[in-house]
Amino acid sequence: MACRHFAVGALLVLLALSAACGAAVPTPTPAPPTATPMPPLDGRGGGVLAFYSESDGDAEIYLMNADGSAQTRLTENKAHDFSPAWSPDGKKIAFTSDRDDPNPVRCFPNCNENLYVMNADGTAQTRLTDTPALESHPDWSPDGAWLSFDADRNGDGQGEIYIIRPDGSGERQLTDGQADDRWADWSPDGKRMAFSSKRDGNYEIYVMNADGTGQQRLTDNNQDDYMPDWSPDGTQIAFFSMSSGAGRQFISVMQADGSNLRQLTQPTSRVNEDPAWSPDGTRIAFQSDRDGNFEIYTMSADGADARRLTTEHGGDYWPAWRP
Repeated sequence: MACRHFAVGALLVLLALSAACGAAVPTPTPAPPTATPMPPLDGRGGGVLAFYSESDGDAEIYLMNADGSAQTRLTENKAHDFSPAWSPDGKKIAFTSDRDDPNPVRCFPNCNENLYVMNADGTAQTRLTDTPALESHPDWSPDGAWLSFDADRNGDGQGEIYIIRPDGSGERQLTDGQADDRWADWSPDGKRMAFSSKRDGNYEIYVMNADGTGQQRLTDNNQDDYMPDWSPDGTQIAFFSMSSGAGRQFISVMQADGSNLRQLTQPTSRVNEDPAWSPDGTRIAFQSDRDGNFEIYTMSADGADARRLTTEHGGDYWPAWRP
């Protein structure tokens, strides 16, 4: 009997053929245990967040459900991709990347960082800007017609706030470059922006009209106030503060006119920063190293019920809720 290999699905036939050829009967390989299926990226826990993570050695953009499940990587390269921002329709994500620098990652803090836009599944990654400057913190206007960002175009360490169309056209400068102006965030009605500026000696929160006019200071204290984020109903602004003397950081919220300032996290040497409101206004996401490593957390809008969402060995940063 000629011995052949047959693709058969019955173990008895395999045994009979092996015996006829005088071959040793192979031991069937046991099936691996059934893996627990990964939860779908369906918004369980209250929505979907974009963030960036250094868990793979460099910064990449990820998505996850608001309960921390279904963490999904969108970008993958040997550069830093960070600062994700959702389009109002949830179909695109703007971000910053140093992939165009001759020495990505190693170039920090003097990198050639440009703005990119991609589909929400990570496809069609497209560069919007092409300058040797550091460009960061994109934020979409509520109608999706513009992206704001900050850049240090002349290399003097002073950031200015710009806007640009999502196709890379129509760039305009909104602040005059006489101070360090950064981290602009559009109001829900699209008429104003909140931003941080060092024009008065330390970083304070300001607002201005969407065309750059009517600039007005909201906070006035001896600490640095950073990264304002409007509540979905436009009545409040969250931000984080750092006391330079004691090195203490905390997240606060105030009315949109600067009144009724209140702290959501206790001042501590641990970092609590970059607050981002959920679309329904009930929770605020933020990054913190309170457990020894930078992770993404959420808390209720009054600062209670803090929950950690990520547990990676690399840092996780910059949460942004899908609209």
